[in-house]
Amino acid sequence: MVRESKPKLSELPISNFPFPKPFAHQYRFFENRNCDIILKSPTASGKTFCFLFSFINEYLKARQNNKRIKCLYLVPTRLLAQSQFESLRCNLERFAIPHRILESGYSFAELFKYFWENDFIIASPDIVFYILLRKKKTQHIEFEYTQLLKSLYCIVFDELHLFDTYTMLNIKNLINIMKNQNPNLNVYLLSATMDLKDIIGSSSFVTIDGESLTHPIKVSAIVLNYFDTEEVAKFLKEKQFQRDTVYVCNSVDRAIRLHSCFADSALLVGKAWYETDEETREDQIKRNLEKCKEGSLTFATTVFRQGINIDVKRLIVEEPLNSQDAIQTFGRCGRHGQSEFILLTNKSQLLSVLNSDRQVSRGEFESILSELFKLPSFEEQKRMMNAMWYKLYTTTRLKDHVSVIITEQMKRDYEEFKDFLPDLGFREPTPSVKYEDIAFSIFEILAFKDAYLNIEPTDDTFFVGELRDGGRFVRREYQRAKKEDLPIFTLVEKKRYKETPYYNLRLKLRNISLSVNAKIGHLEDYPYILIDKTKLIPKHSSFKPCNFFE
Repeated sequence: MVRESKPKLSELPISNFPFPKPFAHQYRFFENRNCDIILKSPTASGKTFCFLFSFINEYLKARQNNKRIKCLYLVPTRLLAQSQFESLRCNLERFAIPHRILESGYSFAELFKYFWENDFIIASPDIVFYILLRKKKTQHIEFEYTQLLKSLYCIVFDELHLFDTYTMLNIKNLINIMKNQNPNLNVYLLSATMDLKDIIGSSSFVTIDGESLTHPIKVSAIVLNYFDTEEVAKFLKEKQFQRDTVYVCNSVDRAIRLHSCFADSALLVGKAWYETDEETREDQIKRNLEKCKEGSLTFATTVFRQGINIDVKRLIVEEPLNSQDAIQTFGRCGRHGQSEFILLTNKSQLLSVLNSDRQVSRGEFESILSELFKLPSFEEQKRMMNAMWYKLYTTTRLKDHVSVIITEQMKRDYEEFKDFLPDLGFREPTPSVKYEDIAFSIFEILAFKDAYLNIEPTDDTFFVGELRDGGRFVRREYQRAKKEDLPIFTLVEKKRYKETPYYNLRLKLRNISLSVNAKIGHLEDYPYILIDKTKLIPKHSSFKPCNFFE
């Protein structure tokens, strides 16, 4: 059992705050609002109000002086953006602050139009990063980008602990680029843990520890083969878990199949997996969020872990992949009332620890989860990640902006790895396929039988091709590909990195060309064929993709 806890209250009020007394950590944040802040605070601790009312009070002061300031609030996923937007909107409307969620697919003219029209902007960090990817010969945007940065009062990176080492490095560099243009910009980093992957130094930040308002949480672990959807459906029916229950899957496919077993259930998955018919994908996300809030049995994927503020009475979780997933998923519990957390596993250690009679605090339980699900280290890959930024520097139109973070070490790393760098990308630098306004890794497409046959060439330099299949992919009309269904790539060229098992492969798949880093050999992953005109028999082998070398 995780016991109840209540944060200390501040003796001093915050102007315009919705409650007479804020939590002590909320007031400390407000006191230091004109500094860079790291707020390490568990879920249900009022993190959102910390930065929101700091900005609102500064905004109202600026408006009295006929000035405009802006807040750029960056979150990891669209689902979290939508969830947070609903909770933020009433306070933004109360003070007549123009606001908007920025979606993908905008032209640069549209993007900057929305930036200028609105003063509180919710988006993903990807949007800020991709502005830098404009090539030298594209439209002029340097003036707009500079003016936007200068208009910002604060930039908020929420749920920072959800990002891996590569993304954290990108965030660090984005912060430095922005601070160079606007030294008065206040950077707020919000995280459930202090794990900044040894990349973002905390010495220049004011660090604030928050406390959560936690109701009692009953914790248990159960043996269940969650790969068998029929067995899961039977379990939910037998336990009468068809109301007030959220079931978090490790697989989108499994979440969709379970959702189809229960007529009135809700589905919370990534935007790409909602079909487009009479409703837009955004409308479907809103509708399913409302059903979840009303108590419908809900099937979700990892997107549910990422800060969605819903009164969860019972949360059932397939065994998480790492400690951050485990902590963030558990964080949905105990926010509004007593709740139950059930973890599905067959591991004896997890069953023993989670089914014990101990009573612990939320912080103590999150430490237990951290030990049980340790994250891998990416230390040896950082030089390649640094080299990626030099690669961006050589191509971007906004060279003067990027130059402030370029070092001699980056240049040396680039010279060493330039033939082995994947395509530029904010989160996962992997060959991407365009699908409407969404990007998928080409290897996600290959997971479905014959879907690759509908990939056509594109003149968009950020993609290796475009999937044109009339919506079959999101309607889940393809069967899962078996090993024998995988296509055979044609190897055009390969380069080996020193005396290592790593190669850069230039490949062709039908009329699509791509470059990928990989290990090759008898790995039984993706097959390829090398056609050597001097030999009668083509050489067959296979490769395992990897972005960075371990």
